[in-house]
Amino acid sequence: MKPILSIVIPVYNVEHEIKPLLTQLSSIKDNRIEIVTVDDGSTDGSKELLEDFYRKNKNREILVHLIHTANQGLSHARNIGMRATHGKYIWFIDGDDLFASHKLTELINLLEEKNPDILQFGYTRFINDSEIVQDSIFLSGKHSITSLSGSELFDWLSESKIESFSWAHICKTSIYEDHDIEFPSGRVFEDIATTYQLFAGATKCLYWDYPLYHYRNRSESIMNEPTAQSCDDLFWAVEQAGHKLLSLPVRTDSVRKFLLKNTYTAFLRTYEGQTEVEEKAQIRRQIQAYFLSLKVGRLTLHSLKIYIIKLLLLMNAYERFEKARGKELNV
Repeated sequence: MKPILSIVIPVYNVEHEIKPLLTQLSSIKDNRIEIVTVDDGSTDGSKELLEDFYRKNKNREILVHLIHTANQGLSHARNIGMRATHGKYIWFIDGDDLFASHKLTELINLLEEKNPDILQFGYTRFINDSEIVQDSIFLSGKHSITSLSGSELFDWLSESKIESFSWAHICKTSIYEDHDIEFPSGRVFEDIATTYQLFAGATKCLYWDYPLYHYRNRSESIMNEPTAQSCDDLFWAVEQAGHKLLSLPVRTDSVRKFLLKNTYTAFLRTYEGQTEVEEKAQIRRQIQAYFLSLKVGRLTLHSLKIYIIKLLLLMNAYERFEKARGKELNV
């Protein structure tokens, strides 16, 4: 029987975090689920843990696959795993995170009954093994299910009601295939580069106001470190989105909001990552020129000024914070 849901888990050097996830996966008994693990050239004990998991589970009633590949990053590992799936739907789970395993049967039944193109859902955050903290901005606590179109889901994304995280939605495999959507190999912020395309390619979507995913907030995550490469990748993702969104069936106003929001983030991250005064001054000079180049719809001068002022105020606040911290360290 063809599985309903394929769970793809890319893994790289998370030997100290992955065991709880493997325990959850081992407890799955529903043969409508397929598990695909991808070892992205791990150099710690992750590879051995995955091999042990595969040996113990390969003869069970569910399909279990293990793929080894040379280290080429999260995007490449996800793409490799996606090509190996057989399920109608695909869900990407990171190797150091967890999920609401007690909800899997209800989840599969929902997918079979409602047949959405995309199921978006809430999530919680936790730091290592500490208590889970709910992100109330994405969860009302009602656990309701809302029907909406792909265009409406993109509206939510542009308004920051939801985020681009690939693990926060389950999508039909056919959406990836029919629209030639893959994660950009060799780059980070791969979710920003792909999620909007999935939403634009979807017709029938659901939002389940329930935390199906538990995200581990790691201090060493690339999301928390504004390196030159990560900032460049974020700018690249926004630029690519700007080109592609013009031809996709989404509202122009939402496109404008999406581009401004992510450009705003890219500039701020780049600014935080700089230490040279002249480099910061150059970023300031680039802000207005870059925002003005986003000629999507009717970008009013008023809305443009608001974004620029917010960004400059944050930059000034960041500089004051850095100066104050420097004085404290010199005391």
